[in-house]
Amino acid sequence: MRSTRSGVNPMADQKDALDRLFKACWNDEVLKQRFISDPPEVLKEFGVRIPEDRKITVVENTDDRHHITLPRLPSAMLMMFRAETMFPEDDHQKSLARLYSDCCKDEALKQRFIDDPVSVMKDYRISIPVGCEIRVIENTEERFHITLPRKPSDELSDDDLRNACGGLYYTTIAKTGARSL
Repeated sequence: MRSTRSGVNPMADQKDALDRLFKACWNDEVLKQRFISDPPEVLKEFGVRIPEDRKITVVENTDDRHHITLPRLPSAMLMMFRAETMFPEDDHQKSLARLYSDCCKDEALKQRFIDDPVSVMKDYRISIPVGCEIRVIENTEERFHITLPRKPSDELSDDDLRNACGGLYYTTIAKTGARSL
């Protein structure tokens, strides 16, 4: 593991920088609007490194709208959402893992999930809060999406916020809606 000046690995440094950025956006509307309109500049200010050839789109979760971001590479999706590695008692996690895994193998299902996420999630018995709009977006070679989680009503722990940035399981989606990095 490579160290940086802070003695932490580079990926952890990036997640910590996103943690700081998200918290700052929750408390500063002007910064939040700058982040949404000019993500590369704001990310740079917070020390987040982005490949120069990658376009960045920031989407914001609200109480009534959540974004689910599909990774660019199916292998990344499979690695993050292996049904067999999820906790057996958590049916939501397993269902979401199964859906992501199936989307990797079935382009038509993935497109249907993007076009009609509620219907597909119901097919997989994944509950959705009443009145919540779900938007599925996909990272591409050219475009990367960052989801700005909604400001939590209760303070999230540092671990919860890191999971929001790295997003790995359904309970994080339920708490913050984040699923982008």
